[in-house]
Amino acid sequence: MGENLWRRILTEEERAWLDRQPVAEAQQSVALIFSAKEAVYKCIAALVQDRIGFMNAVIVPDPQQGSFAVYLNEPVAAQLPRGLRLQGRFFFFAGAVFTGLVLA
Repeated sequence: MGENLWRRILTEEERAWLDRQPVAEAQQSVALIFSAKEAVYKCIAALVQDRIGFMNAVIVPDPQQGSFAVYLNEPVAAQLPRGLRLQGRFFFFAGAVFTGLVLA
């Protein structure tokens, strides 16, 4: 994934997080965020009326725990049950990233 594509996928908060990661892990980190956003879309798309775009969700990875938190912007979050927390898990294997999250 090239840096031009990163600008269409990553929010400012995610870019700031990426800047604090080792340069050698940049591609892997962007792939993680992209995959997590795809998991978010698949998890909540049936519950919201609006189109969900990459900028509607902020992914906050916790590499030590293999987890990520999801923060949705107000128009999308307002369509979900109040107080809903979206937390996912991830792992890397054989050069691929696997992400998932469950609506509880």
